[in-house]
Amino acid sequence: MSITYNYTGTVQIINLSPGSYQIECYGASGGDYSGGAGKGGYTSGIINIDALTTFYLYIGQRGDLGNTTRTCMYNGGGAGYHSSGQRGSGGGATDIRINQATTSDPTDDFNSLKSRIMVAAGGGGGYSGTALKGDGGGLIGLGGNGTSDGRPGTQLAGGLWPYTPSSVVPAHNGEFGKGGLAALSATGSNLTTCGGGGGYYGGSVGNNAAGGSSFISGHLGCDAIASSSTSSSIIHTGQPNHYSGIVFFNTNTVIGQNVGDGKIIITDIDFTIKLKALELNNNQYVMFINGQSHLLI
Repeated sequence: MSITYNYTGTVQIINLSPGSYQIECYGASGGDYSGGAGKGGYTSGIINIDALTTFYLYIGQRGDLGNTTRTCMYNGGGAGYHSSGQRGSGGGATDIRINQATTSDPTDDFNSLKSRIMVAAGGGGGYSGTALKGDGGGLIGLGGNGTSDGRPGTQLAGGLWPYTPSSVVPAHNGEFGKGGLAALSATGSNLTTCGGGGGYYGGSVGNNAAGGSSFISGHLGCDAIASSSTSSSIIHTGQPNHYSGIVFFNTNTVIGQNVGDGKIIITDIDFTIKLKALELNNNQYVMFINGQSHLLI
């Protein structure tokens, strides 16, 4: 049995009973002006639950076509800026946490943000369909190599935009949980840029912005942070297991798999196995529940 959780713009709370579950996350895609937006990433894994456990789902919002207020997309998609909407905002990441955010923006609560056990990155906002698109996902998102192209989030840091036009606001770079948002010039005016995709670490702004990186506790190549980390001092452990001890197996992370808002699919593996099917037995339907047969009238 599977349940799909779609974007709502607010936290969704689930309580999982003991058992085995497959969890799949899709990050949101970036805002697309002319075919240049990055797609959201995909993550999956199986988790064993030993006791009733509460999880908090934060599902990314698809990027818009930029805005004049530098308003970010839900769950870390960086705002793009253009006076007539020609620079896409980044898509928000989709994640599962063990601590609920106490702030209206779920990426502003660091204690909640660091409790993420699975993250599917958002794609970068787009402008040009002929340039490299900033897809989100994987251990490192996608970004370009040009001077004004966005740079992707990695397992250790947000994307650093190489173009530095005397900006006084460093938010154009990706951060832990956040894509870069349209930079401000030294005079305080908005710079025309696309917003970076959210993620474990977000991608930077750019002419086509970059995607963020994904994270799965237990996935080879991921780099978990220590429980003692703070917003001003993030300590990486050099191994993939989250400090909570919650670890996935049979994991997978793929770059650039989703267009639109993010989503989460949770499949109760035990339910699927134990309720194998309605089986035909001497012209009578029988349901098997926990190994016991039950005749259906």
